[in-house]
Amino acid sequence: MKKLFLLFALFMFVNIANAQIVITNDITSNTTWTSNNVYVLDGLIFVDSTYTLTIEAGTVIKAKEQANITTGDGASALIIRRGAKLIADGNAQNPIIFTSEFDDIADPDDLLPSDNELWG
Repeated sequence: MKKLFLLFALFMFVNIANAQIVITNDITSNTTWTSNNVYVLDGLIFVDSTYTLTIEAGTVIKAKEQANITTGDGASALIIRRGAKLIADGNAQNPIIFTSEFDDIADPDDLLPSDNELWG
């Protein structure tokens, strides 16, 4: 019973530590995306001019596929408008990863080189 409780507590901690946050609105204030979350872009997400989006090292950003639309208005993408700033200082030990919602980061073989056009 004690092992079961510890396993459950660990599972809950991992899920809390890597919360999935779906982004549907443009960035209209100075914002920081932290590495303890996975951010899912649902549509075209703009960082409006005069604002800064800071992405911490080790952060994962995924694009949501919308009914097989990968270009145009139905696509998911992060767009930095003229006058806006993006600060993203990843490194080899803690890279910032932009990928598909279908990518299981823990499994390096889940997507193949032929799995392309999953971003806007």
